[in-house]
Amino acid sequence: MKITVLAIIFSVLFTFNLSAEIEIDGETYKVTDPHLHTGEYGGMPLKAKVNFTETIQMGVPYLPGILPNFINPYAENIGIIGNMELAGVEKGIILSVYAQKTTGYATNRYLEDLLTDEGNKDENGNQVLWGMVGVNFDDYDNVALQAERMEAIGSYFEQRPDLFVGIKLAHAHQGVAFNDALYHNVFDVAAEYSVPVLMHSGFSPFPGSMTTPEYYNPIYLEDVIKAHDGLDENGDPNDEKVVNMVFAHSGTGDKRAVNDTLDLAKNYPNVYIDLSALSGAFKIDENGSEVPEGEEDTVEGYSKDYGQILYVLTKVKEMGIVDKAMFATDGPQYCGMIGMYLEKVVKVIKEVGFTKEEITKILSGNAEKVYLSN
Repeated sequence: MKITVLAIIFSVLFTFNLSAEIEIDGETYKVTDPHLHTGEYGGMPLKAKVNFTETIQMGVPYLPGILPNFINPYAENIGIIGNMELAGVEKGIILSVYAQKTTGYATNRYLEDLLTDEGNKDENGNQVLWGMVGVNFDDYDNVALQAERMEAIGSYFEQRPDLFVGIKLAHAHQGVAFNDALYHNVFDVAAEYSVPVLMHSGFSPFPGSMTTPEYYNPIYLEDVIKAHDGLDENGDPNDEKVVNMVFAHSGTGDKRAVNDTLDLAKNYPNVYIDLSALSGAFKIDENGSEVPEGEEDTVEGYSKDYGQILYVLTKVKEMGIVDKAMFATDGPQYCGMIGMYLEKVVKVIKEVGFTKEEITKILSGNAEKVYLSN
């Protein structure tokens, strides 16, 4: 679906809030968005830029001027913090990404510079943004290079635990399969520093992304999940350090991956999901068949108004895994996007019938527990 400039303008008008909380049925709630992207326009490959221009009408002449501001935390009004303020989001986590051939990159050092900026405070002087470090998997079969990169990753948690709260990976965008053991030492670093790992899951529309399930369905990581769940073979706590694993997008796009991701969250104490990027349709049905364009309504669970959000949150309620689900946007993408997506999630939350305690967990509590409790 194309986003017109007029729609962007109206989105700003209708999400204008400037309060670090939202109201649902007379109750106020804090909101945390633990999945926000930053970066520089020059860090995006050409095909990613083309993808954005095809999404935003009139984007070709204006994209170089407007996109850098949307993904800049401190651009006035339309930057990340400005988007958060418009939506009523109190806290956010921005991500380092090394997906040079698909979505682009934002280096760890670049992220550190952003997080230490004087603008990273609210009007009361409280920190607004935290960050997650990324891992460059290019030439990763070089053992010496692996060791250097793992040491570098660890240094951020040693020196700036006030800023960096986890590791971000994007297997489908980085061309790395979940079940490829070459890359599993990242989880050893996460265990050493007791930090969570956020991973892309689900079928990705970005050009160049890997599109077979071992790259986006976390069921292929189940052995690693189990090895880091902190339990022995009898289900009792052991001495191994737990690594909490958050699967972004809940397996979006492929209904098999969505169901598998929800089952993992149900079956393992260290698995969580974030609710970002769920407003689209299922591209692959529960049988593994591609859904023809125009026939999205044939997939049970798809909603024209809410995409996959209603399906996922209904399952979260039915499966009793409210403690494992957290709001997130994958934003900001364009001005007003955070508020528009939050509004859609809130409508589904009300429709499904979550309690006040459950809403608090989904909108902020679970994210703060996983990322900000240390």
